[in-house]
Amino acid sequence: MTRCPRWEGPITIKFAMDLPWREAVAAGGPDTPSIWSIWDVGDEFKPEGKGIVERRIYLRNYPTVCLEEGNSSEDKAQAWAKQNRYKACSPRAVFALSKKYPSLHTLLGTSPTYVVSPQKAFFGAASLACYAWWGNYSTRMASLDWSTLFNSPETSPSVWYAFMES
Repeated sequence: MTRCPRWEGPITIKFAMDLPWREAVAAGGPDTPSIWSIWDVGDEFKPEGKGIVERRIYLRNYPTVCLEEGNSSEDKAQAWAKQNRYKACSPRAVFALSKKYPSLHTLLGTSPTYVVSPQKAFFGAASLACYAWWGNYSTRMASLDWSTLFNSPETSPSVWYAFMES
C-alpha cells in the first residue's frame, strides 16, 4: 500500500553553489552517459550564489494514485513547499544530494528513484527539469527530461521533489 503523501527530511548537505556545471553533473551522476543533453544545459541553471553552503533538504512525493483527477504530483508538492515557505532546490543541490547519499534509493524504498529539482528550463514550449536518478546496482545518473514524465502513474511513486528552507 502506498503512503500518501510520502516525505523525507530534513537531510542536511553541504555543497558549492557555484560548482561548475559539468563537475556538478559528474559528482551527482557518475554513470551519466557522455552523450546526454544534461551536460550541455548549464547556462540554463546559473549558480544562485558563491561558495560552500549548508542546506536542509526536504523531499516530497505524491504518487498519482493518491491524487484527485486533474492534480499533478508536482503541483501538490509545490503547494506543500509554498505553505511551508520552502523553495525549490537547484539542480546543483540535487546533484550534491546524490553525491553525498549514493544509496538514497534504499533509504527511500523506491527503485528506480528520481529526485527532481523543481526549477525548470524552457526550450520553446517545453518545460524541462533536471534530476538525479538511482537505479539497480547503485547506478546513479543525472538527467534532464520533460516535466510531465514525473506525473505519470508509472513513475510518480518513485519521484521525489526537492525543496530547501528559504
